[in-house]
Amino acid sequence: MICVLKPFTDQTGVKISFEATRDLNAILQTKVAAGNPPDVTGAPGIGTLIKLARAGKIVTLDDKLDMSQLNANYGADWINLGKIDGKLYTLYAWAALKGLVWYDPKAFAAKGYQVPKTWDELIALQTKIKSDGGKPWCIALESQAASGWPGSDWVKEIVLSQSGPTVYDAWWQGKQKWTSTEIKQAWQTWGQILGPNDSNVYGGSQYMGPRPLVTAVRDSSRVRPSATCSTRDRSSPASSTATLPSRRLGRTTPSSHYRT
Repeated sequence: MICVLKPFTDQTGVKISFEATRDLNAILQTKVAAGNPPDVTGAPGIGTLIKLARAGKIVTLDDKLDMSQLNANYGADWINLGKIDGKLYTLYAWAALKGLVWYDPKAFAAKGYQVPKTWDELIALQTKIKSDGGKPWCIALESQAASGWPGSDWVKEIVLSQSGPTVYDAWWQGKQKWTSTEIKQAWQTWGQILGPNDSNVYGGSQYMGPRPLVTAVRDSSRVRPSATCSTRDRSSPASSTATLPSRRLGRTTPSSHYRT
């Protein structure tokens, strides 16, 4: 990161004290509450960003940037994503594709498995892998201070896929109760993936919790969600990806990953 920032310092003379963290939301809110916020920060979770903006704790960028140049370089949708209540607070420099499923085409071919295009086909494949004596999924949730985020990615994708964008937006905005039918159904759907006592997952809870993500991937040759295993397994260069099927109307949406 220092090498990335060096050209800026060389050109402007501005020295930067860089601090990295795996728990940005908590660290940022603590610093803001203590009256010692950073001058510039990576965007926290959208909920935290909205909270800070509405509390007047972060500055708007509309009058700080050359908006003509920004509009020339960015599409309107990307700019609007950084706006809260009509004011620009953040810019997006990159986006992460979640919703892929890693799988090994050779292993699929050897077993006669087909990449599922619908949710029902996915569950049927899951059942088939189990009946063949395998474990359908590799899922790991350990990520130090950020542990658990792969699970939240699963549930978020299921809410969006299963109940649609209106419910999803109301949920992250705090308007959709966690006890609502739609959110309960999302957790039940994820439970269908995990199986009773995590029986569908390689290593069960022993591998899902305490083991680091990359270690769990390398120990497993199972289907795996991308959100949990974002580092490519070099021991399996033939891995490929597919999109996690949607639960509604047979649509496919970018969601999570398989591999056997």
